[in-house]
Amino acid sequence: MRFAKYVVRGRVFTGLGEGRKYVAIYAEPLRRLLGCTPYLGTLNIELDSESRKVIEELARASTLVIEPPRPGLGKVLAWRCTVQGVPCLALAPEKSVYGLRVLEVVACTSLREVLRLKDGDWVEVEIVMSSGGTETL
Repeated sequence: MRFAKYVVRGRVFTGLGEGRKYVAIYAEPLRRLLGCTPYLGTLNIELDSESRKVIEELARASTLVIEPPRPGLGKVLAWRCTVQGVPCLALAPEKSVYGLRVLEVVACTSLREVLRLKDGDWVEVEIVMSSGGTETL
């Protein structure tokens, strides 16, 4: 299996406060992908213009797709990644007010607390994709 690495950049910002609810709803597949119980919340990263192009490309070739756990919800594209060395998942929900201009990142702990991040901080997300086909959860 081959792997490709991508680095995207963006600014941390406070979202709408919905991440907690959706992480709880999608907790089981997130747990399987992370190998732990996910922290109930996401780190929102508004991507710069070059990174948006990368994510749009990755969305077309996504290898991890989380199916909606109940009717009315959307699929979520997921990529294994790290933020400052912390393993996490970058998420792009199919139904989102942000579209692909924002990554919602989930981890085993609060990334804001562990990495001491605040609104406006620039972060890099290192995404690793495998070429082993699509995995649907």
